[in-house]
Amino acid sequence: MGKFTEKREPEQDQEEVTYFQDAAASVILSNHSDISDELRFNKVRQMPIIKWNNERGYYMFPSLQSYDYFKNNSKQIRLNEDGVGIPLLYFQHPQDTTYNPDDPSEEIKFQIYIFVMQRAADPPPFEYESIEASNEYFKLYKCLFCTISRTVKWLKNIYKMTIRETKEIPYYFISKGSRLDVMMDDFIIRWEDTYNFFRDTGYKSQILPLDQKSLFDSADDFKTNTPYSNRDMIRKKRTEKQKELPEPMIYPFDTHNIKEVDTKNGFKRFIGRYTLEGAGGFSSKMAIVYVGEYGPLDSFGICNIPFMTKLLACQAFLLHRIEVDRQKKRDRNAYNGGILY
Repeated sequence: MGKFTEKREPEQDQEEVTYFQDAAASVILSNHSDISDELRFNKVRQMPIIKWNNERGYYMFPSLQSYDYFKNNSKQIRLNEDGVGIPLLYFQHPQDTTYNPDDPSEEIKFQIYIFVMQRAADPPPFEYESIEASNEYFKLYKCLFCTISRTVKWLKNIYKMTIRETKEIPYYFISKGSRLDVMMDDFIIRWEDTYNFFRDTGYKSQILPLDQKSLFDSADDFKTNTPYSNRDMIRKKRTEKQKELPEPMIYPFDTHNIKEVDTKNGFKRFIGRYTLEGAGGFSSKMAIVYVGEYGPLDSFGICNIPFMTKLLACQAFLLHRIEVDRQKKRDRNAYNGGILY
């Protein structure tokens, strides 16, 4: 635990900013008045991606503790009050050609399912696909959470993610090189490879400042017909919103060292991380996703997970699939002596 303060200059209204590091929650807390509500969280959720039963898809558990509970129970799902030991999401590539029922011209590239646990006596979720497990108290349903389609344009991969619960608000992704930019209404989340020779830090995600260009700025279809295209309106809305928010107490995680907080040039707005560290070896874990979240510190199961956490998890899932495909391409290239057929 560390603490320091930054005293602002007179032209900045002499605001005194306090930072301190909560090592247990892996976050840096602050009373800074310029923290947007998207960055207000008090803990970091660690979510492993695993392979299970030789299936074609991938599972993501809601926490490392949940996955350990699953392993300790001989990899059997046992329903309990907190939903611990149960996967949260399942990512798959449809075996057959599938089209979006809301847009028959749109071919679905990937599907992400969510596991929903309810009391046995409660009515089932709308449009659930199957009942995965049940006992006298609970039932576990497998439901389609979102679909992802893909097009190639402007020498970039354009992905469209449609959430089944909010079909009127699609989320767009653009992938190019070591970056994946995601348009979240009026802000952009960027996942960027931060690999270095000494430490595999993987990808980190942050909310881009409004004055920083994203991959969407060079894509004609997104220049004028999205909320994010009107930056002046966004600035005004954020300023008004910040005045209404309570005193901020939360700051992005994953800086590891409180001295890395840049008090002069603004915040490092990290909200997520995708890494291979802690995976592989004798473990079924293929990767681990870290997501900033606001909620109880002892929440390890699939119950009561915020919607933003699910969105970030789906983004990391797509990033994982992109990385798996890239590695397969590199392996084929090496196998063919550097020539791709």
